[in-house]
Amino acid sequence: MRKKIKIILFLMLASFAVEAQNIQMHYDYGKGTSSNAPARGFYTGTFEIFKPDSFGSTFMFVDFNFNGAKSSPALAYAEISRNFKLGNFPLQAHFEYNGGLTNNFSFDNAYLFGASYPFNLGKASITGMIAYKSIANSTEGADFQLTTS
Repeated sequence: MRKKIKIILFLMLASFAVEAQNIQMHYDYGKGTSSNAPARGFYTGTFEIFKPDSFGSTFMFVDFNFNGAKSSPALAYAEISRNFKLGNFPLQAHFEYNGGLTNNFSFDNAYLFGASYPFNLGKASITGMIAYKSIANSTEGADFQLTTS
């Protein structure tokens, strides 16, 4: 219990040093409907941050599923992406990493390289991104990913 309190206090103190951070805790009330459905009924904590700067912007998040023994984290999954401005050109260079681990296995790391295009739609800021996606240890080869946020 003390370890959880220390982690929560650290995250709260760290939140004062960064801009545009978001900490969430959700509970999954669902029930698995088949024999191979994942167990549900646990908390998921998310920490995310978005930080624009003069060179572009950085976005990252980490999810923790608290379905381990004594409600400890049994899964951690993270994504971090960086967009770099290319002078006054409207497209930005996009680089991204996705990966994580559980008590039983680790996710195959994914690396994405491509272009993003930020634009305004009314009062909303939206970014479209297309990237070449390479997944470590994949026998199917590389792929492409299209994302809007």
